[in-house]
Amino acid sequence: MSFRKLLIPFVLVGYMIGISGCSQSKIDALSGQWRLIWINNLSDPNYYVWVFQDGILDIYIYPPSGQSYVTSTAKYETKAEFIDAVINISELQSSGNFVDATPFVSVGEWTIVEIDDEVMRLDTEDQGGHVIREFVRVK
Repeated sequence: MSFRKLLIPFVLVGYMIGISGCSQSKIDALSGQWRLIWINNLSDPNYYVWVFQDGILDIYIYPPSGQSYVTSTAKYETKAEFIDAVINISELQSSGNFVDATPFVSVGEWTIVEIDDEVMRLDTEDQGGHVIREFVRVK
């Protein structure tokens, strides 16, 4: 009887540690280049790549002809919550040179819904509603 009483707390603690580990593995997979799948404006001929590296998010634009350039920059921090992996984006600035990519991203918390070696899906409630951004990894 006492063994069963001890077993349940150990199983629950193990489960919570496992869930927390999943959140951390999502954060670990974030670093690198992610191409935005921009379905909100299919007529836009450009494509956009978000680069997460060492706390800095750079958003590059790749026009059909011409050189790519950074269009926006922000800072980001990550944290592993109980179930969720969260990215907090702050200090978003447009480069001011060309096209402004700030409509694609908002300052605040983004949850990593899905991430692996090929795809990433982020969502937030910070733009006046539920916003989803989907990406493919640039290799």
